[in-house]
Amino acid sequence: MQSPIRHREGNHDQRGGTAGPAGPRSRRFSSAAAVVGDIALAALVAALIVFSRQNFLLDLSVAIVVLVAAVAAAVARLVQAFRGRVELGLLRQPLRRDLRPQLLQFLNYALLAALILIAGALGTFTNLPSYAGLLGLPLPDVAVQLAALALAALALVPAGRVRPVRNLAVLSFSVFLAVSLAPALAPPRAAVAIGLPLEGEWTMIAGGRSMLLSHHYATPHVRNAHDFARLVDGQAFVGDLEHEASWHSFGQPVLAPADGTVVSVRDDVADEPIGVLDPEGNAIVLDIGGGRYVVFEHLKQGSALVRPGQSVTRGQRIAAVGDSGGSLSPHLHLQIQDRPSLSSDDHDVRTFPMVFEHTTLIRGGRESTPPTADLRRGDVVRANR
Repeated sequence: MQSPIRHREGNHDQRGGTAGPAGPRSRRFSSAAAVVGDIALAALVAALIVFSRQNFLLDLSVAIVVLVAAVAAAVARLVQAFRGRVELGLLRQPLRRDLRPQLLQFLNYALLAALILIAGALGTFTNLPSYAGLLGLPLPDVAVQLAALALAALALVPAGRVRPVRNLAVLSFSVFLAVSLAPALAPPRAAVAIGLPLEGEWTMIAGGRSMLLSHHYATPHVRNAHDFARLVDGQAFVGDLEHEASWHSFGQPVLAPADGTVVSVRDDVADEPIGVLDPEGNAIVLDIGGGRYVVFEHLKQGSALVRPGQSVTRGQRIAAVGDSGGSLSPHLHLQIQDRPSLSSDDHDVRTFPMVFEHTTLIRGGRESTPPTADLRRGDVVRANR
């Protein structure tokens, strides 16, 4: 038996009017708007997937899609409920034969919500408050997860008609997320163990084996790179963000993470204004043996304390964090690679996964001291010296 809140087109409700207060013209307009919305959603998801490898802010793009979809779905469902066109049968008899399309639709949205929750647990959306803060918007890092759960909940009270294009877009989005997250769930292979090259607590703002966790991952010559920034009370700066000195990372010491020999040094490039990228930047390359080279990039102008050919020991200060080169804001770019040339000059460079010894890892608010810390975006780490 059909749920009583659902009305057929052309039927009269209990007050003697047509199904919904707006009449046939409004229904045609709503149907056309739904079709346009389905096409727009499908195009947006398709663009996100196709251009994912070129998307510098893939995490933000995913967040926007989910948040916008949740708001649009909530508004649409309110309108449909007002017009008496929502199906309540799933809440009462979810296994009813005539509701199988709606049940499959709910499972489709539930799968998306589960993948968004996994992505959030891995650190995909930890930078979201920082993005929103630049616009003066208070937005918690769990906003995307809550939006995904809202989408699944709204699918329990669906519109009477199941829309195939919309469901195909949602399923495609879920497949993309699953494929993107799979490498992050596997342990690193042939990882190189080093010490943390920084003092105090630092947050990894980009890093991990997924395009959702690191904008480096899609590019082979920087795939396993990590970006570190110092955050205080969750903020990367205090005061005027356009002044480098306002950023907590700027000028902080950079340390040798292992014994080795300095291969090359550059520290004559001026630190760029916040938000400006330059192809040339300050960098140090350190040979740590075994065909492994540690590269430090975006260093502060004039901060290098070593010279080519000099031997260094683990923990020795070698430079300072800056904002030179391809950096939007002060942070340390760190990677281990198979040759001494800089990846900006040699795209045949290949990187190795890295893990960190003698550190305290803070993940999800819980501290641990693993033998080697395999970091990903959102992790906070400090050296135990």
